[in-house]
Amino acid sequence: MKRHVALASVTIAAWLFYIGVLTSRSRWTESNLAFDISGIADDILQDTTLFPQSEDPLKDVFNETLGFQNIFVVSLPARSDKRDSFTMQASLSNLSFTIVDGVDGRAVPSQALPYTFDQSHGAIGCWRAHLNILQQMVQRRIRSAVIFEDDADWDVALKYQMTQLARGSRWLTHQPENVTPHSPYGDNWDILWIGHCSTGPDETDNRRWVIPHDPTVVPPDKRWEWEKPDMSPWEDGPDGDNHTRLVYVPDWGSCTAAYAISLSGAKKVLYRQSMLPFNEPVDNGMGSMCREKTFNFSCISVFPTIVGTSTPAGNKDRVSDIHQGESEEEQYDEESHSWRLMFPVRQNIEQLLRGGTTFKSAFPDFTGEQMELSQIGSGVGHAEWLEEVVYEVTVEVDEEQDLDFLDGPQENQINGDRVEIEESSTIIAIPGLEQEAELLNDMSGSSDHELHNDKDLFTHIEKTAMAPLSESI
Repeated sequence: MKRHVALASVTIAAWLFYIGVLTSRSRWTESNLAFDISGIADDILQDTTLFPQSEDPLKDVFNETLGFQNIFVVSLPARSDKRDSFTMQASLSNLSFTIVDGVDGRAVPSQALPYTFDQSHGAIGCWRAHLNILQQMVQRRIRSAVIFEDDADWDVALKYQMTQLARGSRWLTHQPENVTPHSPYGDNWDILWIGHCSTGPDETDNRRWVIPHDPTVVPPDKRWEWEKPDMSPWEDGPDGDNHTRLVYVPDWGSCTAAYAISLSGAKKVLYRQSMLPFNEPVDNGMGSMCREKTFNFSCISVFPTIVGTSTPAGNKDRVSDIHQGESEEEQYDEESHSWRLMFPVRQNIEQLLRGGTTFKSAFPDFTGEQMELSQIGSGVGHAEWLEEVVYEVTVEVDEEQDLDFLDGPQENQINGDRVEIEESSTIIAIPGLEQEAELLNDMSGSSDHELHNDKDLFTHIEKTAMAPLSESI
């Protein structure tokens, strides 16, 4: 009997130790601080304006998995060079991760593809590698994970940036303030698109989490995304700030340098992209799910992106495993580069290895040559609601002029803007009219209704609303 009791005690102790190991990974501890240097991160974590002093999990953003249950990295087994780079970057950022082998699309049999799927071998391999991770999440009931591709790079202040993303995600997903979420990012999201090459906002949602004066924002002329938010409400005017970052609900997305996905999101993507007719690259497919709200797919994105990419020195054919060999001539880079980032880890490895706290900027003309970590991560966000920018145009015409096309009310679509035509001949356009006469000519649809741009035609153009409404949260 005593032997059984002792054995039971040992078993219980072992289980308690195992549970303690599991739970310790998802909670913040001092040993998990990013860049544990000079107490900077610890000082930030004690700032009650950023981190409520309670059981709120927001501090978990500073643990080894950014507050998610796991970090996965997609990497082809043959690309040991990319694994070396990612391992160094993650170690210097105090991140722990699991590598998941990439897939050679040529090895995926046609029987394993969804109905109608017709993509290149590179796109097939990328699709299957990401779905393998989602399959693992569903099988193991992993609550949330960040998925990086092995060429991802990020700023030295990543965990500070992710803290602001978490605050914005909670607000955008209507996380109740009186309910403590399980995740620092709230409990009502499917995907957080933190590393992309294009995500435009959902124009039906006028909410923006605005992070002004953020030193990690790249210059406007280095933002090469083809779909992105209109930044003019924050960047234009005498008090404009082109160091502004937005968190918002996206209409679409492309590229998967990094994204976080919840268990709910993993189930939805796995079902939509594997078990139903499907014919898009994996990233565009998730973008379509955001646009179509497939199975109430809940998406959050950020612009400019938080996670970028890096490319090694040498033959440019080394850069992409999806588009490998597509270039007809060999091209070389003498040194490595990081893209869409201001203070990239990849370009600051030597400084990090020395234990430095000051890091060099990729765009010194925009920020100065170097900056302290505490300043790099100093951006703090707040909530804003965009008010529609409305121009009112009053038209005076001669009695002989034929304006039957203005009879209304009716609606026209001009250059992607919604235009309402009222019986009073007053035209309301959103977001605005730059070429009033040309616009009216387009609306008429006929040269018989041509209107000339003379000073008597337009009596006034009044901008009736222009500034976003804001509230500190």
